[in-house]
Amino acid sequence: MAEARAAFDAGRPAAVAMLLGELHGALVARDGNSDEVLTAVERLQEAERAAMRGELSAARDGFDAAAACIDRLIAQGAAQRPAAAT
Repeated sequence: MAEARAAFDAGRPAAVAMLLGELHGALVARDGNSDEVLTAVERLQEAERAAMRGELSAARDGFDAAAACIDRLIAQGAAQRPAAAT
């Protein structure tokens, strides 16, 4: 996600579209179809299409919405892991 943010900051729509496509593919390959995964996939698709049209502002909005879903998935995964023994 850091690479996508850097591509947005650099104003590179082709790089943004490519990176969003990679994120989308990774989410599709992920096990499970929770609401967060489905919403993130949908938002990434919208963002990727906007980036391909050169509409970086709209793409960033979709990316930010997907990133919020992904952050929730990461938090859920962390919460489900057993605590490390100290």
